[in-house]
Amino acid sequence: RPEVFARFNTVAVFDRLAFKDLEAIASHMLIREIRRHEEAGYAFTYDQATVRHLAALGFDSRLGARPMRTRIEGFVRKAMREALFADPGQREISLISPNGNKGGTTEILNTPRSRVDP
Repeated sequence: RPEVFARFNTVAVFDRLAFKDLEAIASHMLIREIRRHEEAGYAFTYDQATVRHLAALGFDSRLGARPMRTRIEGFVRKAMREALFADPGQREISLISPNGNKGGTTEILNTPRSRVDP
């Protein structure tokens, strides 16, 4: 594999992602993770404050948005685990950021099969 990279002699410089871009990435990844669990019969609700929280949680100053998928998967699975421990028959899971979504939009976004724009 290293021999492939040795053939490139151009350095590609990328601008830092704006927080709005991070929110769009977080929203897309959250929807993908939720769809995986919806196939098993679970329903999820979340709001814009949760997307903002995940965008901040998934960003690393050195790695950019690379850790975001792992952080979102962990966030969704933790919410599922807590809901199922509280009520094993639970099928509707609410994703709430640790700050309780204070200061954020109170509008609840259901996860439709089409793209959700924050």
